[in-house]
Amino acid sequence: MAALPPLNNEQEMDAENYLRAILSLVFVVGLIGLVSVIFKKYLLEKVSIVGKSKEKRIFVEEFSVVDAKHRLVLVRKDDKEHLILLGATSDLLIESVAITKKTSF
Repeated sequence: MAALPPLNNEQEMDAENYLRAILSLVFVVGLIGLVSVIFKKYLLEKVSIVGKSKEKRIFVEEFSVVDAKHRLVLVRKDDKEHLILLGATSDLLIESVAITKKTSF
């Protein structure tokens, strides 16, 4: 196997150049992280399409896997429960029931 030709002084990377390259990389990655945090924290809150509500109204009560492509989901919204069959290509509302408030004595 042929040996590589020796590097001249212009081609050698000394410790200072390695350190400069590593610090530059850390600086660029840090800037990307800072911009993403600012974007998520400040800009996405102001661009929100849906109105913000303090109280959540939709809950997933139960979730069951039927087979590899289908899932049954029981969803509660306000005073109704909906049983939905989710598939790879289509969704089907199986049942929708009004919830009666139970009082305990």
